[in-house]
Amino acid sequence: LGEGVVEPLIEYLGSGLWYTRACAAGALGRMGVPVAAGPLVQLLRDANRTVRDAAFDALVQLTGSEIGTHAVAEAAGGLPERARRYVLDGLAARDRDAADAVARTMEEEAQRGPEMLRAVNQSDELSWEDVVGGGGTRSAEP
Repeated sequence: LGEGVVEPLIEYLGSGLWYTRACAAGALGRMGVPVAAGPLVQLLRDANRTVRDAAFDALVQLTGSEIGTHAVAEAAGGLPERARRYVLDGLAARDRDAADAVARTMEEEAQRGPEMLRAVNQSDELSWEDVVGGGGTRSAEP
């Protein structure tokens, strides 16, 4: 059905029926849409274990791409430490490589954050290296 069903599926994550929430999570995971990472991480608070399991499985599926891994790391990285540990432990129980990739991405983003703040405070303009790290060259075209 394509991308047109993503928003309705995200809305179904808030349904009053546990089965609807679990099925929506499963569909979003199979679709692999990174925009679903935040709502799926929030679904891990659900009282129903089947729903939480479906959310964890969907998050593992999202980590099948670099963009998806980044989205999961960003969604989990904004949580308190105890909640981040819960997310990583749940991912590791299903797929150790996925959990390791998310943890690595969260660490990289945490280290990059202070560098970006220092660069912004020192100059009005960021260099390419400030944004992406490393010694790449900046292209004039997008």
